[in-house]
Amino acid sequence: MAERILIRRLLPAVLAGLVVSFAFITFFTSALHDPRPNDLDIGVVGPAPVVVQVGRELAQALPGAFDVHGYPNLAAARDALRAQRIDGAFVPGRGSPRLLLAGASGANATNVLRAAFGGAASAQGQRLQIDDAAPLPSHDSRGIAAFFVVAGTTLGATIFSAILFLLGGHAGGASLRLRLTLMALFVALAGTVGAIATNLVADGLAASFFAVAGIAALLAAVIALVTTALVRWVGAPGVGIAMVLLTLFSLPATGGAVGPEFVPDFYRSIAPVLPSHAALQALKGAVYYGGGGTTTPILVLLAWMAAALTIHGAARAIGHHGPWPPPIGRHVFERASAEAEEPAAA
Repeated sequence: MAERILIRRLLPAVLAGLVVSFAFITFFTSALHDPRPNDLDIGVVGPAPVVVQVGRELAQALPGAFDVHGYPNLAAARDALRAQRIDGAFVPGRGSPRLLLAGASGANATNVLRAAFGGAASAQGQRLQIDDAAPLPSHDSRGIAAFFVVAGTTLGATIFSAILFLLGGHAGGASLRLRLTLMALFVALAGTVGAIATNLVADGLAASFFAVAGIAALLAAVIALVTTALVRWVGAPGVGIAMVLLTLFSLPATGGAVGPEFVPDFYRSIAPVLPSHAALQALKGAVYYGGGGTTTPILVLLAWMAAALTIHGAARAIGHHGPWPPPIGRHVFERASAEAEEPAAA
């Protein structure tokens, strides 16, 4: 009899492990198994007929690889590049055409642009002039340090939220103020730890300590608030939902080390509204683009925070208490209550 009860209690662990394994393999493999340029945003400087002609030639050479945008002059194209709206800009010319790109967009994107426009120029007997408007430092030569900051912060915040639930931090005995205080403490430390790790230890995003700390803290707050909001309403399954949505799905949608321009259409279309992608773009903008292109990603992160806080507030307004913690968390509460009563008894 006792064994049957234990089996019923422990079977969810088997199911959870299988779901996580399936989700990890499915999302990461489907997003990253065959990286190809997909609607790589490229600007073309010149009149409309020239823009159309360049777009036609690119479509013939690499179908579906580029999304061409026209700009009246180089200054406008440069502004778009530094705002992360395009990945490169091409200026046609009879003698020496020019390609303006951003190393910060990642090695894969710049390699595709160099190959496509360099090959076209060589075929016409021209020499392509290449300018890098946002070069990568030597210590992050492939531009992947920002992704690892996002991945590490996301995983850390998810683990924090899961353990908070297991220890009873979402139960009715823990007030909303206590929960938010613990999250605020974690968020502040997570941002600082992330910045220390990448700036002082790994030397990945050097010279941008406070920008990295702020964005990492904002991402940690989103993950923690969303996870705890889900747990507040649905209990333990909320941890799994948050892990699948915010980690196993959101991280590969960013493109990981290959870049967001190299994932299939589905991931590319949904990525801009996901917190991982927003944090990644904000980090790149703050570190490599002089602050360009950071406003929209930060607004996305703030929108996630606002939604999670609204869910918390709604639960409090209608008196919906969080689920009672698992046995380990229940013991924590019982011990804390006993310790609190001892002085009074004395």
